[in-house]
Amino acid sequence: MNFTDELIKQGDQGGRQAARQLMSSVSAYLKSNVPRISPNVDVVVRVYANLQGLAKVYRDAGVTHDASELEQFVRGFNIGHPMCDMVDAGNGKECADDKIKENFKLHLADVHCKHILFGGSADNGYARLLGPYSADASANTRITLLEGPPFASELRDLLAAQAFASTALPDLFRSTKIVVPRRVPSPLTPPVSPIAKGAAPGNYASAAALNNNSSGNVDVVPTAITTTTGKASTAPACPPLLAFNALNQRIDAPLPYSATLFTALKAKKLCNPYHLLGACHYTHCSHGHGAPLSAKQLLALRQVARLAPCEAGLECRDELCIAGHRCPFGAACRGAACRFGREMHGVDTVIVRVVGGGGV
Repeated sequence: MNFTDELIKQGDQGGRQAARQLMSSVSAYLKSNVPRISPNVDVVVRVYANLQGLAKVYRDAGVTHDASELEQFVRGFNIGHPMCDMVDAGNGKECADDKIKENFKLHLADVHCKHILFGGSADNGYARLLGPYSADASANTRITLLEGPPFASELRDLLAAQAFASTALPDLFRSTKIVVPRRVPSPLTPPVSPIAKGAAPGNYASAAALNNNSSGNVDVVPTAITTTTGKASTAPACPPLLAFNALNQRIDAPLPYSATLFTALKAKKLCNPYHLLGACHYTHCSHGHGAPLSAKQLLALRQVARLAPCEAGLECRDELCIAGHRCPFGAACRGAACRFGREMHGVDTVIVRVVGGGGV
């Protein structure tokens, strides 16, 4: 489940508002629907998310312009109320899910935890977590399912059997999944193999109550990107190829580029998507388009593009991603000031598996 776009776009203030409003809404729900609970009960909110992946999802979906907007929202949320925490669960696909499930079990077993509002409406996987408690009156009466996007089929079955209560907070959470337009190459770029499923790890866990958990999913739908005026480079510089090491981490294989061309192109501030993918989807792009580049120039520009870190990091599975997946600076790395995350340093670069076509 994801907070509304309007709250996310407000950054710090949106985060503060979300925290205050969530605490108020949960308290009101408990007072009206769970009268056995003392009105003075403490409410604890826990939100688990892959923040790096979620930032990429929001940016690709056009909700935000860059990762800093989500960072500001998270900061505001954590400041907005002392009992509200939004936790970065890590970049692994299941990291947020694992934390949600284990925290759910922990607090449900705690006699001091009076009620749980669980927000994971669009994910059938949570039906397996909740199912064992569906016929247990000592447990199911302490659980309310929070709806954002429509409940997944198996969760609907649990609700139809009246195993759990449900509610919604439409002013706080999106009622639909985030839809990310999938980038596809322009007609000038040769056909590529299908994009690997799960290109952007946007799992988002949010929940509230006397202990809280949840998650959200992302739909990726194909849509053509707008091609800008002019003729893009005809030789694709970003073949649909994914390389992995023994830890199943995506790595950037070395490129035989010209150092001279690299320095020259870096100074020109060219539009990487336009030249490397064949199209630019920005309405007002401030970077250079111009004449097509040669094959050698495209190779050097690929290396330039890798100077910007991919927000999905080592978990990226987007075949058309042209950003960097490990720190390319070597001895020149700025350490703690480096834009690449800690996990993107010292990466094992031995390729053990390749997915897709083309070559490096």
